[in-house]
Amino acid sequence: MTSEPAEELARSHRAFIVAAAGCGKTETVARAAGIYSSGRQLVLTHTHAGVKALKDRLVRVNADKGRVHVDTIAGFAVRYAASFPKRSELPSPQPSTTAEWSATYDAARRVLESSFGRTVLEESYTGLFVDEYQDCIEPQHQLVLTIAQTLPCRVVLDPLQGIFGWAGPLVSCDRDLAPSFDRLPDLLTPHRWRPVNPELGEWLTEVRGHLLAGRPVDLANAPIRRGGTDVQSQSRECMEVARATGSAVAIAKWPSECHAIARRLMGRYTVMEPVECPDLMEWATQLGTSTGFMRAGVLIEFAATCMTEVGTALRTASATFGAGHPVVLRANTANRSVVEALNALALDGCMPSIGAAMRQIEAMPGVVLHRRELWSEMKRAVAACPPLPLTSLRDAAWRVRDSGRNGGRRVELRTVSRTVLVKGLEFDRAIVLNADGLDKRNLYVAITRGSKSLSVLAGGDVLRPVN
Repeated sequence: MTSEPAEELARSHRAFIVAAAGCGKTETVARAAGIYSSGRQLVLTHTHAGVKALKDRLVRVNADKGRVHVDTIAGFAVRYAASFPKRSELPSPQPSTTAEWSATYDAARRVLESSFGRTVLEESYTGLFVDEYQDCIEPQHQLVLTIAQTLPCRVVLDPLQGIFGWAGPLVSCDRDLAPSFDRLPDLLTPHRWRPVNPELGEWLTEVRGHLLAGRPVDLANAPIRRGGTDVQSQSRECMEVARATGSAVAIAKWPSECHAIARRLMGRYTVMEPVECPDLMEWATQLGTSTGFMRAGVLIEFAATCMTEVGTALRTASATFGAGHPVVLRANTANRSVVEALNALALDGCMPSIGAAMRQIEAMPGVVLHRRELWSEMKRAVAACPPLPLTSLRDAAWRVRDSGRNGGRRVELRTVSRTVLVKGLEFDRAIVLNADGLDKRNLYVAITRGSKSLSVLAGGDVLRPVN
């Protein structure tokens, strides 16, 4: 009797599986690591959201607690490189640029190539699985190959979902895996849609073939919702989908588009931030390095980035702080408690004051928080700092963000995001806001996120994505 893919994967010493979207890739990894493998397994993926998806799936398959450790490749590399700084020669304990991350993977590899590094690895784990392997760049691939010198190594991937190539060339099945890994049978059955929308699943299987062959995609008779790409059509479709039960994601190409649509939708959808969250680092730096009344003004600007109405309601206060003066409180001063908290922040510059001002701002009547994750992470960073002047807020923000590498990230019920952040996640409903502007890989990732319904907003009936 033929074993199921998860069991065959677990039994392999070095192997890979190609799996189309929605065809059981994460399920296979979870079952292979959590059910069919002995000892403690290390499972790596690329994003915080992917960590959360794997942990949720491990719970669903009833894997024993403590039997599987899930981490991002980046988080694993930082942890090992920082634990042995002399051996690793880690240039920065808080990598943020592409070059710094590449150096971090090399640093972790130097640790794991040493005899004590191999010993630590052997005593910690008995095997390795890597999900979403198509997004590995060369330094990550070399790190995995180093681990594979010590532990059995099994990976799953879908080359059509390889969209992280801005950091360097991505791995290739033929070039990087086939020479030393066994290829197990592909996973092509669209399990994600079978129970709820089998017609959509079959159509997506056909679309996959078209995209791989470089052919256009005809939307005319597709089992999807359709619409235009103008602002009104986008807002209307998002609001209509939001009325349905279950989770929903609206997918845009650029961060600025995500921010704009979330603001227009008045908080019905909230923005998913990148793992590195450069906006959090930038605002934390500004808050930490500004002083006096300028600091109060920076907080107003940050709040206006995250929620509606703040920029208008506190315009006068912002101008006054920007001129280097406190706001004089009068009997008719609008948002009096907010202004009082901002005055206090400007005068003492301590962590409790910035936290108090943030609480007052978010309690203002009529404000709608549409970048909830960014705002919440800043609150966590503020709370994590000692009650001293804001000299270490950026470091605290980095630590707060890095903590998510172990716990994964919580995904909002209704999210507006980009393909790079939602790949590997499943939603009940997906809306592709500007399908004409996506290349074939990003288009495929976008159209395969929703299990119950898919809305494609485009300028015509036929999509001709570039390679």
